[in-house]
Order: sequence, then structure tokens, then C-alpha cells
Amino acid sequence: AVGAGDRPLVALVAYAVSTLFGIVGVLPGGIGFVEFGAAAVLASYGVPLGVAAAGVLVFRLFVFWLPLAVGGLLAWRLRSPRE
Repeated sequence: AVGAGDRPLVALVAYAVSTLFGIVGVLPGGIGFVEFGAAAVLASYGVPLGVAAAGVLVFRLFVFWLPLAVGGLLAWRLRSPRE
């Protein structure tokens, strides 16, 4: 989607390393650590840094922030009084 190619091994390694960085990270959800780990792996495999950053941002948007926003909206909807 961001022009990084279609190499599944690179994507798998980036996902695995970013998951490990997320576990080790001190912030909830590995914020910052996951992005750094995935971008570093993608850049080490030859993906240009701008493309790697865009890919990581799109990945985190769909994997972390979108479900968080939907869950927050649903929680707010369930807490509001019914008429």
C-alpha cells in the first residue's frame, strides 16, 4: 500500500521484532518501541526510510489505534443512559 514491495519474509520479521519491542517497552501497547523496531527492520532490509515509516504508521493505525477508537466509542455507547 505504501510502495514497500511484496516480500512476506520482511513483513514477518518486522512484525516479530516489533512485537518483541512492544513486550519490552515500558509504555502501554509498546507505543514508540513498536514503531521504532518495525521501521528499523524494514530499513535494514533495504526499504527506504520514508516508505518504512509510512508502512509502520499505516500498520499501527489499523492494528492499534483503530480498534482502540472503536472500543472507546462502543464503551461510551454502552455507558450512556438508554431512553
